Amino acid sequence: MALAFSPQSSYLDASNSTDFNDPARTKEKKRYHTKNIISNSMNLEPATFTPIGVVHCDFGEPADPKTMRNSLCTLEIDEKYQDALEGLEKFRNIFVIYHIHRALGYDLLVHPMGDESIPKRGLFATRTPRRPNPIGLTVVEMLNIEGNKITVTGLDALDKSPILDIKPYEEHFDSPKGLEAEKNPDYRPSEG
Repeated sequence: MALAFSPQSSYLDASNSTDFNDPARTKEKKRYHTKNIISNSMNLEPATFTPIGVVHCDFGEPADPKTMRNSLCTLEIDEKYQDALEGLEKFRNIFVIYHIHRALGYDLLVHPMGDESIPKRGLFATRTPRRPNPIGLTVVEMLNIEGNKITVTGLDALDKSPILDIKPYEEHFDSPKGLEAEKNPDYRPSEG
């Protein structure tokens, strides 16, 4: 199964209407036209990803994020990638990049965490799962690797979420402290 993401394909979903002949929709028509000009000038091409595995967990439906993150999940990696797991056991934490396969459409402005008491902000300033490209990124604690199965805690994905990639969390690349240390030309990160 290949997943295709297009930076131009979801705009109409966000407007909640496809009737661009309605005179009341003039503003949307102009915005849509301008967006296409900008997108075309940027040469944005759709990207295609093939999942490397699948998430197994107890959550087939969205639930309380804290409950989800405090449960165990298994990342089942396609056996053809099993050798690529070599050395991953040296790391306590890993990034899991996954397709948020159940998210439908998106809104450009959202209440963070769905809490209407918090003022709306741009979706890129939140962790909403409803995004133009529904890709999830979570740092998890790795508890065990056995064959092509990785047991983790801290993941907020739903059961059967396609895994796009996994990467080790490395403080010298992935934290503000590490970014600051990298400014020193004599700094050398330790492995794992």
